[in-house]
Amino acid sequence: MARAKRTDRAEARRRSRAAFADPLAQGDPAVDGAADPEDASTPSRAQAAGSARSRSTVPAPPRGAAPAPQRASVTAAFRSSFRPVDLRADLRALPRLLLSRAFLATTVVSGACFILAVLVPNEGTATLYTYFTAPPVPIGAVFVAGFFAPRASWLVGALVSWAAMLLQLPLLVASQPTGVVLNLFVTAGTAGALFAAGAAWYRRFLQRANPNRPRPAATTSRRPDGKIPKKPQQRPMLARRR
Repeated sequence: MARAKRTDRAEARRRSRAAFADPLAQGDPAVDGAADPEDASTPSRAQAAGSARSRSTVPAPPRGAAPAPQRASVTAAFRSSFRPVDLRADLRALPRLLLSRAFLATTVVSGACFILAVLVPNEGTATLYTYFTAPPVPIGAVFVAGFFAPRASWLVGALVSWAAMLLQLPLLVASQPTGVVLNLFVTAGTAGALFAAGAAWYRRFLQRANPNRPRPAATTSRRPDGKIPKKPQQRPMLARRR
């Protein structure tokens, strides 16, 4: 009787597996998509599940994230860095330029270098005087002013050059003829404007050739309920697991 029971149980298990077997494995034409021409264009469940799984694995871009800027070619950055001079708008902005940091800071530095060169004459102060105060063009002061000018860099460079000339005007008048002093003023304004415009062009060229320099602030991702998710905190190395 014991062997008969085992045989009945085995036969029952075989019938159960045959009843619940996958119709795809048995070749059921009602389920097989290839047997029905009307359902040939409809994807099977396995294909739909695979495509849904592949879509879920692709990371979606965060909300509010700006597209990654593309690096421009050197030639395109070189050409797009030039700007035409708007004389009327630049002259209207003259009061604001006189109060800008680009003009005030470089003028103060130029005057300080001149005072140090007069009071403490040595090799270091002479070098500072050459780059930030010496006529006709204080190259260092003009370059810094043009690089950080909010607009009209050529006008800011000319103003910085004339300010440096005015600081040492008494010494120039005492040591040089009037015609030479006037020529120095004209040369200072022209060369200062050109050097400052070149510094502004160089700043724009750097910004266009490397768009990753001004990086946008990272946006905070929020959950659907509006709450900000907490950042995962790392456990200390010596912490014990409880």
